[in-house]
Amino acid sequence: MKYTHHFDVRIANHFQSDIEDFDAAFNVWAVQFPDSHELRKRLLSSDEGIKSILQGIVFSETIEEEE
Repeated sequence: MKYTHHFDVRIANHFQSDIEDFDAAFNVWAVQFPDSHELRKRLLSSDEGIKSILQGIVFSETIEEEE
């Protein structure tokens, strides 16, 4: 029997801005990237350690697969 394990993690990230409102600041910050691939790459980069990332697991699921 084989199993597929799925999990979603929360990754801490940050950026600086002169705008207090998060949504407005994020929209201004996000347009600096040339395309969605570069924005996604920046959002997924983190200086967190593996232990911290694993502690941020917010969902996990195991699916049993037939061989």
